[in-house]
Amino acid sequence: MPGGLTPGTAAGPAAARADLPADIAAWLALMPELATALAALKAGQVLDTDPITGVTVSVAQTPLNIDGKQLLVLVHEGQSFRRLYGYDRQSGMLTYVGERSQDGAATVQIELRLTGVSR
Repeated sequence: MPGGLTPGTAAGPAAARADLPADIAAWLALMPELATALAALKAGQVLDTDPITGVTVSVAQTPLNIDGKQLLVLVHEGQSFRRLYGYDRQSGMLTYVGERSQDGAATVQIELRLTGVSR
């Protein structure tokens, strides 16, 4: 389990939801910690660089605004691709994923947005 949580012992918003699978309940319990960790990241901060492929993970220089919310963006970038992961700063929830990749003459662009959550 993430963070050493045992199924059925998650605290937080998911603890009262007996209808949620244990792995999702544990993930939801980590949301406050994730939001705190995201808040500590600095614009332009490089989090990881693969020495062999040169692929980097960094914090975007500028936030992304989606539906009036300013998201913290992690950038996963290599020679032929760029992926953006947008996180809600308050909840820590991943609400946006975008990718642009190049394969020869073809360019592929994908964009996914979380538009709602049922509880």
